[in-house]
Amino acid sequence: MSEHKKTITAISWSPHNPDMFASASADSSVIIWNVTEQKVVARLDDTKGISDMEVYLICTAFSFTGIRNT
Repeated sequence: MSEHKKTITAISWSPHNPDMFASASADSSVIIWNVTEQKVVARLDDTKGISDMEVYLICTAFSFTGIRNT
């Protein structure tokens, strides 16, 4: 998780895609990761103060966008 610049404050696995999770950080970013491909799928900046539940909902939303392993 070297993409974050500060402490990770929340992590949530996707309930619909076992290869995807989201992490939030004190650097005010949320990053969606693909574990299988070991890469960043999406990055949201300026998310200061995001809660654990919001990280979960963001990860859930991304899993419904059709982002899947091929």
